[in-house]
Amino acid sequence: MTDHHTYGTSAHSANALARLVADRLGLLLTERESDYRGVYYRADGPDGRIEVQPNLAPGDDGEDDLYDPVHPAIRVLLLTTPPAPDAALQARLGSIEGLAHLNHEPWRTARSPVAGVAEVDLARSTRVRGGGGISPCQGRRSGGRGSG
Repeated sequence: MTDHHTYGTSAHSANALARLVADRLGLLLTERESDYRGVYYRADGPDGRIEVQPNLAPGDDGEDDLYDPVHPAIRVLLLTTPPAPDAALQARLGSIEGLAHLNHEPWRTARSPVAGVAEVDLARSTRVRGGGGISPCQGRRSGGRGSG
């Protein structure tokens, strides 16, 4: 089981929040860029993954889309995925001024019986952003013609 928390702020830019989180946790968050998320910051380690990103993500139609549409007023998101609940991590992040805890989801994962296939997230396998996505069971885009 892993533990997923979403935090948000409108008081800091993504870059500023990444620096605050890095200082608070003693981590190096590296800047990355993706077509799906834009510029974001990430740290991976034995204690899980920490990501900082804007809530506005590049959309397919040239317009930005909200990564987290439940919180449209939030400009920057902090996503944490430790391998188990971590009260100390939550307390350290909770002490960052202007950062609010938005959501918590425990994730249940199961290893694929097929060698070389990634883990399947059972709790989120049917949730997709933007109406289409990769179905872990089907291994192809769902929501389009010919998919089932």
